[in-house]
Amino acid sequence: MRAVGRAAPIETRLYFTGGATAVLLGWRSTTVDVDIRFVPETDQVFRAIPSLKEDLQINVELASPADFIPELPGWRERSLFVAREERVFFYHYDPSIPWHNVVPGPDRNRWKGDACHFLTIAGQAHEANIGHRQGGPV
Repeated sequence: MRAVGRAAPIETRLYFTGGATAVLLGWRSTTVDVDIRFVPETDQVFRAIPSLKEDLQINVELASPADFIPELPGWRERSLFVAREERVFFYHYDPSIPWHNVVPGPDRNRWKGDACHFLTIAGQAHEANIGHRQGGPV
């Protein structure tokens, strides 16, 4: 997060989804993928991603729920604040996304359980961080 913060030339919001959120909230110890979306998209942040992938030995994907389903009204307001590094505000992407409706096949029930667990923890994180959510770029 520090490296992305250093790379961003302007105030930026970066949204984590999936495995990164699970690791940051402490209900998984590792992830093989970090799915992110950043707004606004800037060349400097795009250029920082390959070295992050190599340094961390992790796959970074430019992906968010909005790539698969229409954005829900108010998703930015429901996204949960994680931290700020320099000009970048980090958030967990809107936890109200109905992942069990997005994930097909045999993993559907596992995702449903993960989503329910995530929503419980996300609500607790939201209460703890509500004061920090204000002030970031929209």
